[in-house]
Amino acid sequence: MKSKKLGILGWMGPMATVFFYKKLLELTPAKKDQDHIETVIYSNTKIADRTQCISKKNFDSIVLDLIKSAKLLEKCGIDIIVMPCNTAHYFAKDIQKSISIPFINMISETVKYLISFKGIKKIGVLWTISTMKNNLYANALISHNIETICPNDLEQKIVMSVINSIKSGNIAFDQHFLLKPIIDSFKNQDVQKILLWCTELPLIYTKNNLSKNYTNILVDPMDILAKKVINELVYK
Repeated sequence: MKSKKLGILGWMGPMATVFFYKKLLELTPAKKDQDHIETVIYSNTKIADRTQCISKKNFDSIVLDLIKSAKLLEKCGIDIIVMPCNTAHYFAKDIQKSISIPFINMISETVKYLISFKGIKKIGVLWTISTMKNNLYANALISHNIETICPNDLEQKIVMSVINSIKSGNIAFDQHFLLKPIIDSFKNQDVQKILLWCTELPLIYTKNNLSKNYTNILVDPMDILAKKVINELVYK
């Protein structure tokens, strides 16, 4: 049987790409090196800043670069492509239309996961300002009658400071303490799940600093995406 190949459209941001691949390796049921999924990672550092492009509605350059990157991966004989970046999924439809292989949409898979919890009505979201403005998850969840609770202005500044710190290479696991008051505030508003809506945020959470309360409530879209990839390329 021909082995199946994964293409990772990365760089957005670089550490999130590395984290996703590490998570994929950890979750894959491999007993030896050869059991892992054959993977091509394209970290295209020339892709324009997706936050600025969305806020300024300057789409042509970034769409062109994303499509070129996806087509390059397709030429490598890839079976499916993923993109471990929430904000860049603003352009997911453009990417999928440009290639003939499946593009697994991380947002769609995360929404499927959330609605699998029967009775869930309210989730909290930790996100970037640009993701907040384009409402990718919120719009999808509204159709399922799920309300999204957002940080207030002061809390959002704290979230952004943590995200920007991670992007600059400062990944300190104690940074999660900065977000704890916001998470506690969400809990006081009776949210049932809290979505780590920026792929940098999971980098500061480890098994050691995740209490049971955190484990049961935090949702990492990259974890959901990795499990979907494994299901598609290992078990099918």
